[in-house]
Amino acid sequence: MSVRDVSFNDEESSMNRKEEIAVYVDRHKSIGKQSSKSLNDLGGRLRRTHRLLKHWEGTGWIDVGCGSPQSLSAVRRSGRVAEPLVGVEPIPTLVKQYAEHGVVFGAAHDLPFPDDSFDYGTSFDVIEHLAIGDEVLCLEELKRVSRKAVAVTIALTPARSGWKGQQLHINLRRIEEWDAIIGRIYEGWDVQKLALNNKLPMIGGGKIQKVVISMHVTPLWIMTAPTK
Repeated sequence: MSVRDVSFNDEESSMNRKEEIAVYVDRHKSIGKQSSKSLNDLGGRLRRTHRLLKHWEGTGWIDVGCGSPQSLSAVRRSGRVAEPLVGVEPIPTLVKQYAEHGVVFGAAHDLPFPDDSFDYGTSFDVIEHLAIGDEVLCLEELKRVSRKAVAVTIALTPARSGWKGQQLHINLRRIEEWDAIIGRIYEGWDVQKLALNNKLPMIGGGKIQKVVISMHVTPLWIMTAPTK
């Protein structure tokens, strides 16, 4: 599978985007390999991956903003989804460290793959970190490269800890706003929403329902493409 070059430059939002990426590059340089576990475990990435593997089977999985490749390794071990299994990361040192595990350099707003390259796409606890406007592009890109289904989690509250005085969750919205954005981008797809604790089914029948949810619960949205 070919991987095209990616640029983080954009006339409308390059400064915000560059600053956002620079924060995480700086953070990883400072924390080093000690950050690998936290990058992967934050928000229960493995738990969500195992949950999806109960239902997903096919060929190709892309994990956007993967951090370390533990989730991809879990997919490989399961045998339920065949290669290509790819992680996308904007931090060069992480790409170099995990290249042999399928991690490539790329941007969430401009994935370096052709349309319909994978059966499944995921992005866990990444979208709230993106510059304003890139959240829509990321969701559109996941839809573009995924044939069967996409799953994302998005935090609803500020990050518990920042970095050098900067808040890391720079794209915070009310859950109703995320519902509207996801519903518009994935119009015609079946959209389900589950609470992180796996006890609160919140969407069904391809139709978003109004449900009261604690702001401290991170929702998992699962979008399934219509059968062709």
